[in-house]
Amino acid sequence: MKIKKLLSLGLAATMLLALTACGGEDTQQKPELTPYELVKQGSDRLDAMDGVAYELTTQITMDDNLTAGTETPTVIYMDMDGTMKQVKVPSDDGINDYQLYFDMSMTVPVLEAPEGEITTNMLMYYTDGYMYYNIPDYDQKYKMAMDMTDAMAEMQGTNLDEIEEDMILDSSVTERDGGKMVKMTLDGSKMTNLIDEYAANVVDTADEQMVLQDMPYTVYLDADNNITAIEMELKMTACAAEETVNIDMDMRIDVTETEGVTIDFPNDLDTYPELMVDPLMAN
Repeated sequence: MKIKKLLSLGLAATMLLALTACGGEDTQQKPELTPYELVKQGSDRLDAMDGVAYELTTQITMDDNLTAGTETPTVIYMDMDGTMKQVKVPSDDGINDYQLYFDMSMTVPVLEAPEGEITTNMLMYYTDGYMYYNIPDYDQKYKMAMDMTDAMAEMQGTNLDEIEEDMILDSSVTERDGGKMVKMTLDGSKMTNLIDEYAANVVDTADEQMVLQDMPYTVYLDADNNITAIEMELKMTACAAEETVNIDMDMRIDVTETEGVTIDFPNDLDTYPELMVDPLMAN
């Protein structure tokens, strides 16, 4: 399994968890809210926004657990950082479309590189039914058809847009810095189902199987119970053919803007060639 394919799987997980942070249904205000209700209320408020901007910080460790057992597993450490914007686009039928923007950088150790590592930048835009990819370091631009409206609707239809209460194994609330810190442990098997369903809409994972462990999930709230940041520890095993890779992701999502969020699309999107197979997922 190539590193770039693992990066795509990691990016799919990152996209899911970032979008999960801003989805939900209406929650009525009550004097005393449970940990679940506090997080759900914060998600409701983000979901009601016309646009939200985030800062993403992720540290990733991967090791290949070779089935032959005769070679030393390769351990790779990498960082994935960037920004994300999500903007609603209302339509006449009442179903919101979305515009998305990702500006991600991935730093991977490479022994041959002068600094011992290589940083690759990737810009991604979603609008009008296409995801546009711009990878400047490889002089590569392309687009792929993707109906994010249907994907988001499917997420909502299968409760992918929120953390359901039966997914929570344990939880607690602590007063912190004038706000609250909500700690939860999410059920790994149920999170696996969420990742599988969403990733299938984003990347071709037909040959891969991902299994998640129980996931620590921490939400930071301000004095008005608005979400300001989310931290997650994602540990999963990805399998393809006879190869197994263990992936640890420590992720933090900071909410940076909730008013006046817009996306500036480049003027040359109409020149991006359309591809049927994502080169990031090519064997």
